[in-house]
Amino acid sequence: MAGHTPGHMSVLVASGGVTMLVAGDALANIHFAFDHPDCQMIWDHDRELGVKTRKSLLDRATHDRLLVTGYHYPFPGVGHVVKEGDGFRWLPADWVWDRET
Repeated sequence: MAGHTPGHMSVLVASGGVTMLVAGDALANIHFAFDHPDCQMIWDHDRELGVKTRKSLLDRATHDRLLVTGYHYPFPGVGHVVKEGDGFRWLPADWVWDRET
């Protein structure tokens, strides 16, 4: 998805019924981009589109319960995303989905 810098992209990778979002730098920092997806980042070439892209990726990751990875994520580097207030929260891969949530 567009918005960060020309040529950067996010992709979905699927295998064996599991889908992972490789977010690239669209979701570069789990603390800032996840907590404040509406904030425009100085390094986004198109800042309004960057916000739209971040929110779209986070919404999809939450709704579709995707595994998510990116360039600057803490160990183990793979996890899930849940909606929390006006933002989102990172859950490392060792967290197990509660199907009631």
